[in-house]
Amino acid sequence: AWKVGGTTDISAAPLPEVRPSPTASPATWALPAGQDEVLIEAELAFRLASAPAAQKADLPDALACLGTVCVSVELIGTRLAEGLSAPPNWKLADQGVHAGLLIGEAQPAARFAAFTQTDWQAQACHIRVQSADGTVALHEGRGSHPAILAGMHPLGTLPWLARHAARQLGPHASGLRTSDLITTGAWLVVKVRRGDVVDVGFEGLPGVRLHMA
Repeated sequence: AWKVGGTTDISAAPLPEVRPSPTASPATWALPAGQDEVLIEAELAFRLASAPAAQKADLPDALACLGTVCVSVELIGTRLAEGLSAPPNWKLADQGVHAGLLIGEAQPAARFAAFTQTDWQAQACHIRVQSADGTVALHEGRGSHPAILAGMHPLGTLPWLARHAARQLGPHASGLRTSDLITTGAWLVVKVRRGDVVDVGFEGLPGVRLHMA
């Protein structure tokens, strides 16, 4: 899996682990000892049905390679002292301050691949947080991905990632591969605490529920 984000200043990091979300009950995410809160990001993740050709990848080519889409939740974490306020290159070396990724049930990506800019601007997402005392906070957005807000395509980083992966993985590797999962940046960012039950959803897709333990 990969995370890729940005608009004019694009960066990417390979992700070490992806956890599927159980459909019948919340996934449990255990915070490290001594840590009682964490930032989470609501994202869309796309799995490739085929690999874009790195040397000639453009946006239509990249969109044609999408197979499925799902809701994903990224937990933000760092292995650096004062990591969230570290210089950008340090954050990038820290896997883009990535602590984990939880994904929901996959659906065919064709509808999203055909989205117009107006469709993307109308795409709704939410993060619902129920605390241990029963208090509920609802965070909502439409078209809240940074690229959409900048008038760009939220998947516009995929051709760059195809070229980047081919360069970084060396002449004997193929760069992006069939079945790779790619997240493309946060639509909403929310702080959650130990004991919270969190629901993350995008209109038209099965959501993800997790319990922060």
